[in-house]
Amino acid sequence: MAMLPGFLKMKPLTDLELLRGVPSGHLRDIAEMRRLTLPGPASAGSLDLEEIARRFFHEPSLREALRGLSQPQWAILRELARCGGQAPNFDLRAYLIAAGWIPGSGRAPDAQINLYELALNRLLGLGLVFWGRLDALGSREYASGAHEGVLAVPPAVLPLLATTDQTSQEAEAAPLWQPRAPRFGSAERFQRDLYLYWNVVREQSAGLPLLATGQLSKAVLRPLNAALGVKTELDGIRTEQEAGRLYFLRLLAQALGLLEMRSETLYAVDASAFFVQSLAERTRRSFTAWLAGVFWNELLHLPGVTLRPTPPESAHPEVLRARRAALALLGDEAAAGWISRSALLALARLRQPHLLFPARAKGQVDRYLAGGNVFGLDFRPRGGWISPHENWLRVEGAFLAAVLDGPLAWLGALDVDDTPDGETAAYCVSAVGRALLGKGDWPPALTETESGRLVIQPNFEALALPPLRESLLCFLDQCAERQSLDQVALYHLTRERWLRALRAGTSAANLIERLEQMAAAPLPQNMRYSLLEWERQAQRIRLYRGVALLEVQDAALLDSLLADAALATLILRRLTPTAALVDRQQLPRLYRALLGRGHLPQRMPPL
Repeated sequence: MAMLPGFLKMKPLTDLELLRGVPSGHLRDIAEMRRLTLPGPASAGSLDLEEIARRFFHEPSLREALRGLSQPQWAILRELARCGGQAPNFDLRAYLIAAGWIPGSGRAPDAQINLYELALNRLLGLGLVFWGRLDALGSREYASGAHEGVLAVPPAVLPLLATTDQTSQEAEAAPLWQPRAPRFGSAERFQRDLYLYWNVVREQSAGLPLLATGQLSKAVLRPLNAALGVKTELDGIRTEQEAGRLYFLRLLAQALGLLEMRSETLYAVDASAFFVQSLAERTRRSFTAWLAGVFWNELLHLPGVTLRPTPPESAHPEVLRARRAALALLGDEAAAGWISRSALLALARLRQPHLLFPARAKGQVDRYLAGGNVFGLDFRPRGGWISPHENWLRVEGAFLAAVLDGPLAWLGALDVDDTPDGETAAYCVSAVGRALLGKGDWPPALTETESGRLVIQPNFEALALPPLRESLLCFLDQCAERQSLDQVALYHLTRERWLRALRAGTSAANLIERLEQMAAAPLPQNMRYSLLEWERQAQRIRLYRGVALLEVQDAALLDSLLADAALATLILRRLTPTAALVDRQQLPRLYRALLGRGHLPQRMPPL
């Protein structure tokens, strides 16, 4: 029976156990090829396997057998070692051909398969590789590389693979993918769009209404999408869930505490503490929130796969495990440069056969049926089932694509190369991705927090020069009208925006102080006068809610209350030397404080 993806991996076999499954004729062929003498008489039933093991796996003899291997033969041994010493022959062959380790790209498909089988035939003939599990031999000999089954490297050989020197010809690397239309991952673009999304919600004091499904309507999505640097194609989508990156931005912002849902409405939360952090820290926090979070369920975004019933919005624990498995695979390949999509999927099937579904034994229900997986879902590839190997690519491969082309590419961890038709052709782990995977350092530009210079003109225009930080944009968007945003940002200070910032609870003096700090220069006199005058005009008439009037006979008493740090926060505004507005909810606390100072306050009923 063929070795199918997803079956339980066979237990490691000892050198002696491997020899027990080998026909005696093949043992003699190995001895002849390596010029070794077999012990005992020539009859097949009298072979001393323990003595043969000592001779076959004697280190000097093994090193001699390893000398002079070709590059494809070394590729087979190295990949088997990376897989723990054993791997299905079909999956091993598929990966090595897709990755370019077997020469002959561009020839007829059978040509590379024949070259692979020739390389494997020699390794089997040298006793460097054995069949750990094999389909029916039929008319084929043991040393044939055309069998379906599990290949195994003897334990005695594995440690030598890491220490044996190869000649320059043997050590040649597989040809790297040459990108044609790369889309370079950008953590800067993603974090900028995360800010712009949050800022649009912040602009809506009444929040954004949610549908009964908990999603935003298409009418609400359009202005959100228009505000972003990277737009999502909204034509043809029916729900927010189908909006991909746009939907991910919203869910991630909620997971990070930048947005919150209250009474079926989406509101912005004060996020200044988040946006003041470096790009590296914000990217790390975003990546961690996705990796450990259940808010994003890749099963809802599998390309080419229909699931019945519809999966829940929250990710299953097995989905989180599968994400980590995908990252482990990427971590192994982080320094390899570009790798084609077909090679990466073949590698995943080889090294992570149980990527999405736990290992199962023979005889169990098909894992793609609801009764055979922990998700309770039927997985139905569009176009129907083809073969067990192709089925893995259609389902588990679709999950891997959802991880790679989705969150990892959006966060800037991957560079992606596209075909002329717009399909993904290859991937490369970016510098940001290597840092997130613990395989490299953060680019210095992403760890800085200082903003570029702010140039303020007498015509009320403010020009923010690069590097633009979201912390600067967060402040300017609050008190000025944004005119344009690219490498530089152009703002115009208007009365409406200025008053809106004042209504948020600050003062003109504080805003002016921050502007002058960012510009490293005093404001033009005409601008300073106008900004302060706007505040004075706005303060002529004010309506307060939830306040009480505090009157004292002696202004010194009110002075002492304001000088007390614990009590000053209870006083909202001093109106006259002997009168002030206080928070009505804090009256009991103020009453006790006055009693403690020897004063007996008189309470008047509210009007």
